[in-house]
Amino acid sequence: MISRLSYRARQLRRTLSPGLTEDDRREAQSVLSDDLYALFAAMQTADQRHCLDVYRKLSAEG
Repeated sequence: MISRLSYRARQLRRTLSPGLTEDDRREAQSVLSDDLYALFAAMQTADQRHCLDVYRKLSAEG
């Protein structure tokens, strides 16, 4: 229960301040083709943040 609450708190924090750093953008650009990065760049910032979060989680899990 606590871990789920913690997850939701982090999720809320990211939603309220979903900004990306230049490092975040460089990371996305390094793994996406030019065409895919153009689509990524056209997304809303919160969606970009979500994509990076999912990518990092999946990468960490192998």
